[in-house]
Amino acid sequence: MILLPSGAGLDVPAWMERLEQELRRVRQTQDPLTRLAQTRWQIPIAEVPFAELVKEFGGWEQLAQE
Repeated sequence: MILLPSGAGLDVPAWMERLEQELRRVRQTQDPLTRLAQTRWQIPIAEVPFAELVKEFGGWEQLAQE
């Protein structure tokens, strides 16, 4: 066991240790079924150029007025 001087910037704050413990707890509670559901129902990310979005939404105002 190595003892480090307190306040030297090497001590891990108590709140950070608690946060790490909570993260471990949450990761351990996720059963395989939960993980499968989370990965199965993710929405894929697609990049669309702004000009294409403008073109796509261009006629929507006219449709809303009809």
